[in-house]
Amino acid sequence: MEELLDEHVGTQYHDYKGTIEIDAHSGTDIFKLCEDNGIDMEKFFVVGFGLSEFTIQGVGQQDQVGFKVLLADREKYGQTFDDIEQEVISNAGIISVTSRTIYIPYSTLGKYIKRFDFLAINHMRDRLTTIEIEDEE
Repeated sequence: MEELLDEHVGTQYHDYKGTIEIDAHSGTDIFKLCEDNGIDMEKFFVVGFGLSEFTIQGVGQQDQVGFKVLLADREKYGQTFDDIEQEVISNAGIISVTSRTIYIPYSTLGKYIKRFDFLAINHMRDRLTTIEIEDEE
C-alpha cells in the first residue's frame, strides 16, 4: 500500500516516514466531512484521505489542517463500495481518482475521526531490513 501513495505524501525533509491507521466513528463520517465542506457526494465516493500541514511556524499555529480526499467518480465506477470494488477488480486493480484538499479547523477533527495511530522511523529506515520492537512494561 505504501508505494501506492508515496509520490503523493511528503514533507520538506522527510525526517520520519511510517505507517498510519485511522478509525472514523462510522463508515460515513468522512463522507459527511466532505458534504459539510461543499463536495457533492452524489457525484463522488471517498476512496481515501490524508491530513497535512505545511508551515514553518509549527503544527497547529494556523488552527487548521489540510484534509485531502481521494474521490472516485460514481458515474464511472458505481454508486456503492461493492460496485466500485468490482469495477476496480475488473480493471486490473486500477482506479483514477480526483484529489481535493479542503481546510478545516483542528477543533473539528474529532467530529469525523475517532482514533488514529501512527509510527515513523528516521532516515535509518533506509538501512533497516527488520526492526524488533519490545514494548516496555
